[in-house]
Amino acid sequence: MFGSRTAWVFGLLVLAGLGSGCGEREKEVHRPLVSPDGGSVVEVVEIDGKQAVIRDGEQVGEKHDKVLSRVWSPDGRSLAVIAKDGGKYSVVRDGVAVGKPVTNVTAPIFSPDSKSLAFVASSAGGVGVIRDGEPVGGWFPHVGPPAFSPDGESLVFAAQVGKKMFVAQDGKPTGTGYDRILYPGFTPDGQSIVCVGVTNDVSFVVKDGRKVSGGYERVWGWAVSADGQSLAFLARRDGQDVLVKDRTEVGEPFAADEVAGPVFAPDGRSVGFAAGRGTWFLRKDETQLGGAFQAGGVRQVLFSPDGKSLACSVIQRRRAFVVKDGERVSEIYRAVSDLKNSADGRNLVFRGVRGKKTENVSVSW
Repeated sequence: MFGSRTAWVFGLLVLAGLGSGCGEREKEVHRPLVSPDGGSVVEVVEIDGKQAVIRDGEQVGEKHDKVLSRVWSPDGRSLAVIAKDGGKYSVVRDGVAVGKPVTNVTAPIFSPDSKSLAFVASSAGGVGVIRDGEPVGGWFPHVGPPAFSPDGESLVFAAQVGKKMFVAQDGKPTGTGYDRILYPGFTPDGQSIVCVGVTNDVSFVVKDGRKVSGGYERVWGWAVSADGQSLAFLARRDGQDVLVKDRTEVGEPFAADEVAGPVFAPDGRSVGFAAGRGTWFLRKDETQLGGAFQAGGVRQVLFSPDGKSLACSVIQRRRAFVVKDGERVSEIYRAVSDLKNSADGRNLVFRGVRGKKTENVSVSW
């Protein structure tokens, strides 16, 4: 048995009333995307040459030439998409365009409180970060994807000034310039900014403008514990990948083309991640949990409340499922929602999309 399930119909493909003629034909363009709270599902379908965003069976806004990306707000109430019409791109939130059409945009992000929306836009004036329709700090030759502070008040992104990239907080470049800056973001308390700075193809983890690691061939990503006392990242040295926690390499090196994580356990002591090259594994500190599994990609990694187990959501071609400690613990779905812990901490819970139905799924930790 793969957990308990409760099913109900959302009517994902019930498109009555979406068009003006009875000759319309619908074709799925993107796989379903479940909201973080599991309460809604969005699809993109093609109707007589145009693409429509369908939320819980109802069309949202106008049809577009193409719909390229979909992002849910953290509270699951708002949906943003990238739409292409007439050679121009727009970010559309709940059916309403945010700002003017531009020559290119990146996937938007919502603030943690779901109120604000930010994205990178390109126009004749340069490249800039747009927040709620307005540029943040003007236009630059190049900028990177933005990240919100935990309280949603501040934004940080990489911005080019001259020939170097700088960390820009709310549009103001500060600190040391690097050839590239990757993954800028805030610590959980919002008091510090961490990023990866790259100079002469050597990557460093940088906190508040100071290097806090040695040099690596590549740094995949970083995480800070909830209490702010510990920093971990995944990096490559001498052609091998390693987990680094507080400047110390943990466990044996491994080989991967992709990683998901790292993430800290709730108590801040252990670090978990998923990594692979077609064949993936889950690892907690120096220990691999369970066996290897096949995956096209891993979307999320989650610790159990006691920090003993790891789960992840897996994408394999047009299928999605959940793996816990190296073993598949769910049925095969078209899509799954974000993984969460149940209120009592005993179960891993999520929702899966199968056909026209979504199912509540609960799996014991």
